[in-house]
Amino acid sequence: MMPVAPLWGFFTYIRDRSPVPLSIDQYFYLLQAIHRMDLSYLQTKKDLLRFTKLFWLPDLRFEKQYDSVFASFMDWDSILKHKESPAEVASEVFEHKAFVDKEHLEKQFRPIDEPKQKEQISIKKPESKPLVDFQLLVKETQSTTGVDEPSIGAMIPHDFVLSDLAIVPFDRRHFVQRLRRKVETTEQILSDILDLPLIVNRFAETGFIDDIIYETQDTQKSKVVLLADRFGSMVAHEFLEHHFDQSLRQIPYCDYQHYFFYNWPKEITEGIHYELQPARKGAEVFYTSKHHWDRNTWFLILSDAGAHSGVVNRERMKHTMKFWKYLQSISSHVFWINPVPIEYMEDCTASRLQMSIPMVHPDQHSLNTMIFERKPLPV
Repeated sequence: MMPVAPLWGFFTYIRDRSPVPLSIDQYFYLLQAIHRMDLSYLQTKKDLLRFTKLFWLPDLRFEKQYDSVFASFMDWDSILKHKESPAEVASEVFEHKAFVDKEHLEKQFRPIDEPKQKEQISIKKPESKPLVDFQLLVKETQSTTGVDEPSIGAMIPHDFVLSDLAIVPFDRRHFVQRLRRKVETTEQILSDILDLPLIVNRFAETGFIDDIIYETQDTQKSKVVLLADRFGSMVAHEFLEHHFDQSLRQIPYCDYQHYFFYNWPKEITEGIHYELQPARKGAEVFYTSKHHWDRNTWFLILSDAGAHSGVVNRERMKHTMKFWKYLQSISSHVFWINPVPIEYMEDCTASRLQMSIPMVHPDQHSLNTMIFERKPLPV
């Protein structure tokens, strides 16, 4: 017996009515993120709406149309008005129903020896409107041969046939080409070609050749460091980190480094040296006391800065500001990329930090404005 695809009914409903085209990859990215994140972040209808926008709404110009389609999926108000507390609402609406109609659910999940009369659906809703299951668990079913089909919590097999470009908010080729021109610095190096005119002139002046002289040539070099926040709510944005990583690797002659941290980098010496985890498997922990960064180094920080938490973490604010100032003491090219749009933030750590730290959403227009058009701040 084939398992029911979690949230498939919800995805197809949104896809068929969405003002922007959606691909099968976007469904699986959302599913993968929810499987790996703490479900406490998805307690209410508002949480789900904001979360799905990260994957299914690449263009905020269509936000109102998307909100309307989302609201029309089911009669949320008639369900919520019968409940007294948000906890009861979350439990009733989001924990127990799969995206299948009542008849299909009874056929698939009823124990073999249990009468049909005991099967009940607790929420009285029209059968044509599916309900939501945030646990995303497909129950084990017993086949006629007595062999179990273990599928609890397992991801549905899927090979991505579309490019990640289907959901990322910026074009990789455009981003790399423009960033390359900004990060490159010109240096002169010795070539393997003899500078014959200069050698002849020296010989004419001194009467002997005292040294072999080579021509110099200009070369373009650059240093770029990607610092990514991981785990927690940032699990939902791992595809963005991967996309930035693959983009930056395409810059020729670039000394590219990729590290990650959790919430904020661990301080070794307060405000002076930090410990960073290498993104490359098998590499050793990196200590900033050994860095070779200079004023031409570009730093890209990818972090939501606590935007998903909905609370103000003063400890995180303090350590984040220290790290930001530390990087600015090295280079003026420090940029904070926040996958959560500022307009979605309530009073939280990120909303307060962005008053002091310029943050940009990784869409094409915002990246152009902040990174490519803004003049670097003085060190």
